[in-house]
Amino acid sequence: MSSTKYAYKELPKFEPMYYRYWANAVKDALAEQDWMNYLIPPAFVPPSTAVTPASDASSTTSTVFTPDPITSARVKAFLTQSIDFRYQAAIEHCTSAAEIWSVFQARYGQRSRDDELRLEAELLSLVKLSTQTLDQYIERFDDLIASIRAQQESAQ
Repeated sequence: MSSTKYAYKELPKFEPMYYRYWANAVKDALAEQDWMNYLIPPAFVPPSTAVTPASDASSTTSTVFTPDPITSARVKAFLTQSIDFRYQAAIEHCTSAAEIWSVFQARYGQRSRDDELRLEAELLSLVKLSTQTLDQYIERFDDLIASIRAQQESAQ
């Protein structure tokens, strides 16, 4: 058993509003464990392009990542434990961390200008209700600002 201490013992809980921050934490945690290859779906190599022993010796060969089944199961479990049950319906048929990653990228990683405009409109129409405390209003404001920032590129 390795005695290496890792910064990420568990991942933060997935929340769609903060998908980009969660995805960055996942990447950092998997990079720390040297598991980044497990987020990449296995590449399909057509038989006609496969290198055979009779091929020219001077041709370059690329190494194909072969996942270890035990590590693959650990990576999938590590990723899955950060996802609440209410979001796991989308990944119930996924058999690897790469499949889970692909589903979440497709579902939550896509940003549109419509999403940004909707959040900006919510911010502009934000008013303090008489039933809210000032702390609740500030928290709601902070959540909207964080959502807008999460939608934008870092250069914006």
